[in-house]
Amino acid sequence: MNDSVFTTSFIDRIKTTLDENCTEGTGQCITRTNLAKALGLDLKLRLESALGTLVTSGKIAGYEVRKGPRGGIGRTGERVERKPSTPSTPDISDEFKGKLMAALQTLCDSDGTPVPRDQIQEHMGVEKSLPLISAAVRLDEFSDFKTKVGKGGGVRRIVETLDTEDEIECNETEPGSENLGQDLTASMEENTEDEDEELAEAAI
Repeated sequence: MNDSVFTTSFIDRIKTTLDENCTEGTGQCITRTNLAKALGLDLKLRLESALGTLVTSGKIAGYEVRKGPRGGIGRTGERVERKPSTPSTPDISDEFKGKLMAALQTLCDSDGTPVPRDQIQEHMGVEKSLPLISAAVRLDEFSDFKTKVGKGGGVRRIVETLDTEDEIECNETEPGSENLGQDLTASMEENTEDEDEELAEAAI
């Protein structure tokens, strides 16, 4: 971009507008679109992109362009501190725990077969309790049970032999797996060559 078309007075206007909208010490920023509006610029000229370029080129001292959903233009080195959100633990009553334990003891077989949550919910007689069932099973009181996600999932009783076999299967290397990486690499190279040929034909 030829930034010589921007006069010193115009750049000073940008700096003043940024100072007004980005209070020092707060980490606040303003989007390029809102900055262009504040300056009274015609957005049809796509000048918001030029404003970002002015900042990144160093013409507007003390400011930086920030990318991402919370991006815009803000003071260099200042960011709004956002505390990581912590998942809230649902309030599960003792009555609910008791009904759930009774249902699991009745429905979950000793062979570890998963029982769908909606079936557990129906047995308990408590509507709209599917999320609570999953949350409760993770509590220490239900250490004999575990949830199984995906198709055919639900809640099942922990069976020592079954869970031990699952761990062994995860740790064992299947025959021929040592060549898996080479096969995948070769397949990716073949696909890349095919894509290059298709692009070349499309360009003709």
